[in-house]
Amino acid sequence: MNTPDDVKVSVQESIRKVSRWVEQHNYQAYDPGDGGLSFLRYFTFDIHFLRRLLTATVLRVPFHIRPLIGVKSHTSTKGMGYMGWGYTKMYRLTRAEEYRRRAEFVFNWLMLNRSKGYQHYCWGNHFSFSTRSGTIPDIHQQLYGVA
Repeated sequence: MNTPDDVKVSVQESIRKVSRWVEQHNYQAYDPGDGGLSFLRYFTFDIHFLRRLLTATVLRVPFHIRPLIGVKSHTSTKGMGYMGWGYTKMYRLTRAEEYRRRAEFVFNWLMLNRSKGYQHYCWGNHFSFSTRSGTIPDIHQQLYGVA
């Protein structure tokens, strides 16, 4: 039977492995809704149903289709926020300086990559996301009406 200390060690090791993977990949990965980054988006002709079909296809296809349709791994502001939150929590728990430095790096990145055109700090996706209820435009479309 696992003791609380065994569980704690196991959780900390899992966190270290996830952090290492993310850092080795320069904080870049794919987003479940990033089908709008594909060159195929031009063939949706801005028709909601076709955009939704592209998003759903990329999300649900049973193999790694993104490289085949031009979707590259990217840095997510949401992902960076979660990493910063996690590093902050780990620093609070362990007082390990490495977590403070990592949190500082991530929060500096977020400050440098905030959405332009707003008075306060905010972030948005750099791709459109289509669902049954509508399309959420990327931050540039929201601000400037451009893709």
